[in-house]
Amino acid sequence: MQLAVQPDAILNYRERPRPFGRGRLCDWRLEQDVILPVACGPDAEAAKFHLTEGSLDPVVVWASDGSLEMTFGPIAQFVVDLPRRIVRLVAAHPDADQATIDHLLDDQIAPRIIAADGTLVLHGSATLIGGHIAVFLGLTGSGKSTLAASLHVCGHTLLGDDAVVIAQHDGTITGEAVYPSLRLYRESLEEVLQGGPQTSAMAFYSEKRHVSIPGFGASDTGRFALGGVYVLVDGEEGVALDPCSPSEGCMALLENSFALDPADGAMAAKRMAMAARVATAVRCYELAYPYDFSLLGEVRARVVASLSHLATPA
Repeated sequence: MQLAVQPDAILNYRERPRPFGRGRLCDWRLEQDVILPVACGPDAEAAKFHLTEGSLDPVVVWASDGSLEMTFGPIAQFVVDLPRRIVRLVAAHPDADQATIDHLLDDQIAPRIIAADGTLVLHGSATLIGGHIAVFLGLTGSGKSTLAASLHVCGHTLLGDDAVVIAQHDGTITGEAVYPSLRLYRESLEEVLQGGPQTSAMAFYSEKRHVSIPGFGASDTGRFALGGVYVLVDGEEGVALDPCSPSEGCMALLENSFALDPADGAMAAKRMAMAARVATAVRCYELAYPYDFSLLGEVRARVVASLSHLATPA
């Protein structure tokens, strides 16, 4: 898909630099051929694309020079140069403001770059409960961010709601959020956070809002032992928490992970090997409940109880 370059907009990353991937990829560099517009267009203009976060998985095409093009629907196109550690924005939709491009860089491109060497990077939210990370996976709209925010309000630190890097250190499976993030729809803001926190737009095509809440991202960031993985699915009534078999857990981890190039068999094999280790060493669950905010208290209780067998790390 060819996207039009916008020559008459006025924002430029060279004039307003910031760490790529919110600091995790500090040795990477941003460049751009496109200067971004000042503001997005009206909601009606964005609505015609019928876009969801889940529909923006990029189309990846390798170029002859070893770089790869990543095209996110009609929104933006980037070139990723792995050897030179450069990401270049080459085309963008007229309504793509800086918040939109930052969202694609931090929440779509950065996790895929981290996963380029076969690292298992999960697309999910992470909360610290009793010294262990609980990771929530699921389809877009399944409630990952809402549940993580609900747990944070009740005293369990939210680490991030988008990408979690999984590794093994001294025999322990660990998790680490790529960066502190929380994005919620307005309904969740009202129901879980009582609409009080300061928010900002995530992207021009989405109704989700970036949320700033007290204590979030200020402490307890880093690598922690992985305590449990929870795959969120729709339930008909009540709350159900059912253990997954190791094979079911392994497939859920792979289905909810990032890949720079899904066709790279060697890197896929590395991700599968780590997913198998995680699913064998850490309890994985299917967590089912209806879309009903009144059930969040019971959901939180079930999750916390499922981690009670773990000793608090020193």
